[in-house]
Amino acid sequence: MDSDRDRLVFLFDLFKIICSKHEVSDDEIDLLHSYVIGLAFSPTMAFNVILKSIETFEGEKKLTIILGLLRKSFNSVFLDV
Repeated sequence: MDSDRDRLVFLFDLFKIICSKHEVSDDEIDLLHSYVIGLAFSPTMAFNVILKSIETFEGEKKLTIILGLLRKSFNSVFLDV
């Protein structure tokens, strides 16, 4: 990886993979923490980046679930008419 942008894109992809499961393990958090520090973040900032990223991906999953439920609800309403 040659640039900061490449590293951040890789980090984003890594978060997508790790957060695709329902739970993030302690080992995965340790891996992410080491990688984020390697991107020149302080240990405290690295922890904050990880927490915010996990919250973002979990929120995205919740939104997807909610949208799916809304679609089902609207489809059933329109089918009942």
